Amino acid sequence: MTETDVRRPGRPRNAQADSAILDAALHLIAQEGVHGMSVDEVAARAGVSKTTIYRRWPNKDALVIEALTRFKPPLRSFDTGSLRSDIERFLTSLQVMLNEPLIQMLTLRILSEVVGRPEWSRVYFADSISPNFTALSDMIDRARARGELRADADTQLVMEIFSGPLVYHMLVAMFLTDVKPFDTKAFIDLVWDGLKPFRTDSSGASPENT
Repeated sequence: MTETDVRRPGRPRNAQADSAILDAALHLIAQEGVHGMSVDEVAARAGVSKTTIYRRWPNKDALVIEALTRFKPPLRSFDTGSLRSDIERFLTSLQVMLNEPLIQMLTLRILSEVVGRPEWSRVYFADSISPNFTALSDMIDRARARGELRADADTQLVMEIFSGPLVYHMLVAMFLTDVKPFDTKAFIDLVWDGLKPFRTDSSGASPENT
């Protein structure tokens, strides 16, 4: 076989076109939902032909999954040597993320459409959002090793205590008026004493929080 007999590869994929298509798909998912968006709309918004899209993705589902997979908020991990400081920074940055309209719209859309299509939920929540909560778990485990947490404090429960109210606040603030901004410092002040290690006096009396 000569060199001229070898089939030459096709043109490489255009990264700029890929990015435009995935960005268009993501915004249409947020605005219209997975069921409401169409490949025609994605092509028009991205400025490409439908053929260009189908060369890259065999169907709409494949396009949706890659768009959701690609959408990964920046990882938020802090290690200041103090859990209280780590949590305050984590929640502050999480609050900024949850205030982004695209994040809010995508979350609501995916939550409303996961029935019968769990792969969409897995891709968006497990693959895109989960790394930030893994980072939160690591912060809590480091604090436990430093002796900053009660020995019986469950890591998963502590994660839910810290992250749940902020997510709840996002949902409430989207639908109600006159909702005050989430106060990270006041929230930490409220729950902190319940997480600190117990300390007993020299007589072995019942524990009290430090």
